[in-house]
Amino acid sequence: KGRGPKRTYRQLLVNHLDESYLYTYGRGTPREIESFCRRLTDPAYFATPYGPLLIAANNTLGYTNAEYHGLVIWIKQVAFVVLGLSKHLKIAITEGWDKSLQRTIKATILQICEQTLDACHTLGAVPELYYVDGKTPKFFPINSSKVQLWSAVGIRRIIRKYLELKTDPKYKRV
Repeated sequence: KGRGPKRTYRQLLVNHLDESYLYTYGRGTPREIESFCRRLTDPAYFATPYGPLLIAANNTLGYTNAEYHGLVIWIKQVAFVVLGLSKHLKIAITEGWDKSLQRTIKATILQICEQTLDACHTLGAVPELYYVDGKTPKFFPINSSKVQLWSAVGIRRIIRKYLELKTDPKYKRV
């Protein structure tokens, strides 16, 4: 009423790390979490040697590593992936989800953490975003300092979750 003409929009079909917000703030099913883990570790989707891409590599919309919202790695987004999967690992343990799925979730988190930390070590920085050129992480060409606030908060969370999975006795059984 009184807000202008009605508009319709087509759904944008693309695999995007924003899916991690659903798992951080909401609840996924075992099937959804298993699918997300598979895509996070598959180079046809999100996987790179230095962390998961923001947009899946197999997108049909022409995204590349030249776009700020393209085939790049944002540490803030990686932190949400780690948080969402960590939350669901706790749910999986508490609710007795299949042990192989528990191991998959844990392995996915550890892999992503190690890759992201390796990228920061290689770059000598905690950038807002970076991309992978062949087998090397590179700074995305924007003017920014070597440590961005969101990235610093994100990498801190990634480190804490990594250490928790490696040292907390409740995860030894997984």
